[in-house]
Amino acid sequence: ATGAFGKWGLGNQGKDGAAERQGFDLFFGYYNQWHAHTYYTHLFRNSVKVELNGRYTHHAIFDETIKFIKASAGGPFFCYCPWTPPHAAYQIPDDDPAWAIYKDKPWKDKSAKVAAAMDSMMDRQVGEIIALLKKLKIDDNTIVFFTSDNGAAKRFDGIHNSCGKMTGRKRSMNEGGIRVPMVVRWPGKIKPGQISDLPWYFPDVMATLAELGGVSAEVPKDTDGISIVPTLLGKGEQKKHEFLFWSSGSHAVRMGKWKGIGKGGNIRLYDLSKDIGEKNDIAAQHPDIVKKINAIMEREWVEARKQVDDGKYTGKAPKPKTPKKKKPKNNRKKS
Repeated sequence: ATGAFGKWGLGNQGKDGAAERQGFDLFFGYYNQWHAHTYYTHLFRNSVKVELNGRYTHHAIFDETIKFIKASAGGPFFCYCPWTPPHAAYQIPDDDPAWAIYKDKPWKDKSAKVAAAMDSMMDRQVGEIIALLKKLKIDDNTIVFFTSDNGAAKRFDGIHNSCGKMTGRKRSMNEGGIRVPMVVRWPGKIKPGQISDLPWYFPDVMATLAELGGVSAEVPKDTDGISIVPTLLGKGEQKKHEFLFWSSGSHAVRMGKWKGIGKGGNIRLYDLSKDIGEKNDIAAQHPDIVKKINAIMEREWVEARKQVDDGKYTGKAPKPKTPKKKKPKNNRKKS
């Protein structure tokens, strides 16, 4: 059984890229990036529109997640939770217990309170899922991965310091934009409390899950992912990437301790083993490394495929509507 709950973003409802046409029995949530910019709207269940009538979308998504796990616990299942908090609008209901923790904090930036509450809400819900796995007596046979797709959208420096010592944030090619932690839990199989410095990135997900499921032979040979099962279980030899490559306007390459950022031969170079904040550009001192990184950038970059839209969403963020009524305090509820 396969279910996905949250934000899809790889094909709109009714189209070939929709989740239920890409191997998922059930999808519930947002199909489009821009649709996911608010927490007070409709959602979709396998391309059928679901009106929530003012209910907070993430609460509905979480409830569907729980229902799926309960319904699927009798056999093998894959539950994918691309949850959105915090994303785009900073909104949380007044009656969510997480809001009570932060509403009276003396922070000048009110959205920092909502962002913190959204994080605590999600933390609570992850705990509820772990508790459910135990109640269903499938805890020891279920592996849980928890990570983020990118760095914080807002750093909230002086309050949360979301990206710590790292430079940049979401959409940046600096470490603050692309370095995130991954937590993995599998009772009885993964020794708790371990910390690994093995560089891991999203192309590795498929290879890792395929090995865990015993279907590594099904993984296409032209993909870049490397299974990290040897690291997780502490058994066997762990293969490592020669380099990691990212692109979002500018390019970035991680090669061992070296990190290069730039485009068209104009590369900034950092030694991450000494400079996690990427403060000191040492490209001039290491032209041989810069040359290798530039060659990787030129070889690996390809034009991204455009997402085929159904016309409802244009690919551009819609202009926000000016509310006729006064906004609720902290912009936490639907206008």
